[in-house]
Amino acid sequence: MIRTPMLLVLASLGCTAATLSPAPPAVAAVAAAPAAPPEIGAPVLVSWIVRDEPATASRQGGSAGHYLLSARVAQPGSLGLPLQVTVTLPPGASLVRGPARWVVQPAAPGTVNETVLEVLAPAVPADDLVLVADAQGEHAGVHAEARYRFGRPEPSPPSPPLTPRDVVIHGHNLGRAVQMTP
Repeated sequence: MIRTPMLLVLASLGCTAATLSPAPPAVAAVAAAPAAPPEIGAPVLVSWIVRDEPATASRQGGSAGHYLLSARVAQPGSLGLPLQVTVTLPPGASLVRGPARWVVQPAAPGTVNETVLEVLAPAVPADDLVLVADAQGEHAGVHAEARYRFGRPEPSPPSPPLTPRDVVIHGHNLGRAVQMTP
């Protein structure tokens, strides 16, 4: 039997002996595995910040008038690519102040850019105001999107159809099954 020094394996396991028989492969693999990488978040985050809206917009499901918003583009990580930022207006709305397109240059991690926009909506738009930030490099790219609903509530997802009978297995009632369609 050959004895091999295993100081690193022993040190990581908290052992004090200087030599040991070769470790089983599972122990060696666990001892040699690298630490888990830190959690990686999104390289770009976009959002709308409401600065001013018609008084009834949030209480009555939307309102016509002037909306003062900030388009917020945050770069929590270091992307190293310029971001093409675009604002898409819903039909009937117009941009009174601020750009519809601009470029955010690469910046240090944690940088936040805000661009003030004023939107005029003579009637409550049926569609959303959309903020998009895109960047495309040779080997990677990002896409981030945020929507402003002009005070309209979020749509609820459709409920799945239920089967008419409960599912009972070995005397345990599991409730109604969700019918799957291809």
